[in-house]
Amino acid sequence: MPECLYVKQVEMKKHLSPLKDKKKDIELVIDLITGNSDSSFFLRELTESVISSK
Repeated sequence: MPECLYVKQVEMKKHLSPLKDKKKDIELVIDLITGNSDSSFFLRELTESVISSK
């Protein structure tokens, strides 16, 4: 697995872990990977938080 994908996965897990519904987590990750437009807002929020944390 490319390192950048692994880092992205770790960052996503940090954001998803507080959620109680694990099935929702899995669906969200699948949406992010497949580019589902419903998840673009979450992806933008995640990207901004990753950038601001550096």
